[in-house]
Amino acid sequence: RLESSRLRSFKISEIERGLYMGNYESANDVLLLESKRITHILTIDSVPLPRRILCILPKVVNLHLRVSDLPEEDILAHIAQIQEFISVKEDSSGTYNVLVHCYRGKSRSAAAVISYLMAKYSLPMEVGLSRVKRQRRLVNPNQSFLSQLKLFENMNWSIQRSNLQFRMFKLVMVSEKMRKAKILFRDSLNSILDPLLMGGDALPSVIYKCKSCRITLASSLHLLPHLVDESPSWTDSSWSAHSQDELASSFLYRSCSASVFINPIKWMEADIKNKLCGSLKCPNCRIVVGGFSWIKGESCYSCKAVIRPAFRLDITEIIFRTKCKFLQSSNREPILV
Repeated sequence: RLESSRLRSFKISEIERGLYMGNYESANDVLLLESKRITHILTIDSVPLPRRILCILPKVVNLHLRVSDLPEEDILAHIAQIQEFISVKEDSSGTYNVLVHCYRGKSRSAAAVISYLMAKYSLPMEVGLSRVKRQRRLVNPNQSFLSQLKLFENMNWSIQRSNLQFRMFKLVMVSEKMRKAKILFRDSLNSILDPLLMGGDALPSVIYKCKSCRITLASSLHLLPHLVDESPSWTDSSWSAHSQDELASSFLYRSCSASVFINPIKWMEADIKNKLCGSLKCPNCRIVVGGFSWIKGESCYSCKAVIRPAFRLDITEIIFRTKCKFLQSSNREPILV
């Protein structure tokens, strides 16, 4: 009996009232599901739950999220669905019980449950992890999932697409897809492409224009900054601010201004969607105004930093508009014109 109890606790664990976490076996054990009165099953795995389970238990609601337990997996892309599905247990009637499971019940399902608790109780990632481990000791999300949950915390438990750290993260995730497929599908590309005119209340402090035809190419709101001699990493929480302009005061003396690296913009789509690296051309006059590299990245002109992936405007081919003045670059040093 003791051995059976231990085996069952390995299969399934109650995290809090109405919320269970388990492995593949727990989601396939009809007697166990019935004993726990499970009404909803969230499957976070590369394969869906076997159809026979849902045939035997036709009243059980199942949601399958196709997620692999790999460092390049974007768990944040599923956060909204995870929150919505698990929150059904908050129904005042108390009649709903949710099982969240992956294959081993230790990484993917743990990341999902932790994200739910973090959002529900406004918890730091470490506290959310500790709460889940207290109920299920074998929990061990992979390091990438933990870093993503920390980013989720930095964004105040919501997805803020203007957050610099989040933008860096999305670029790395999409670059991994590009490395594998050598081409980007529209949904992946659309998840990172910025509009030329950014929405919101923020006004750019600098506008970058093509030196040849003077069309606007980007602004300071598109910038992805780096510090002198430091290659930026999306896991660094220091980047968790809303824009380059907001970071300016804190990084004023350390930020490198010798190169202009930006988030991809919609006018770049034709150039970047099916090549690993190449030139960026002005959408109007088709003059080369920069370059990009999905995998190898590019080095800064003046410091040792490597930006990966990289989308760069060549400062010899652009002019800067700032506070009603135009600056034109010459020999990589801006001069007033």
